[in-house]
Amino acid sequence: MVRGSLEETKKELKLKEKERSQTLEENKQLKESLKNVRLPRQNMQAQLENVKQNMKKVIHEYEGKIIKAKQDLTIIYHEALKQEQTKLQEKEHIIRSLFENGKVWMERFAAILRGGQHLPLLLARAEAMADVFSTPIEIYQLFEYCEDMIDLMREIISHR
Repeated sequence: MVRGSLEETKKELKLKEKERSQTLEENKQLKESLKNVRLPRQNMQAQLENVKQNMKKVIHEYEGKIIKAKQDLTIIYHEALKQEQTKLQEKEHIIRSLFENGKVWMERFAAILRGGQHLPLLLARAEAMADVFSTPIEIYQLFEYCEDMIDLMREIISHR
């Protein structure tokens, strides 16, 4: 009986040893699996960190480019504005100059027309003489033009 119990105990010990070996093997496999999981996770974290760093570099680079582009556009805008202002000033100068010249000529015509009716009188005499002689049509057209100009100048002067 003792022998039977020893055999049973031996069998139990072998069985427990076998279970222990299996458990150790399973633990070893689990540890290896865990290690394999940790490495890709660490690799992914490292890759993610690299991606973050690269994105920060790209963002910083484009921020610099955007700032440079804004500065360039501002310079171009100010140069164009200066050119437009210069053109406007030139146009204003030309307009003032033309206005001053126009005033001078209006004053001259006004003086002529106020100084007497010499121009209309001379024109009337010239027309009378043209009627006596055979005169080309162009001369009559010139007379009409002069009459129109005198009337126009009288009207301009009277509305000043």
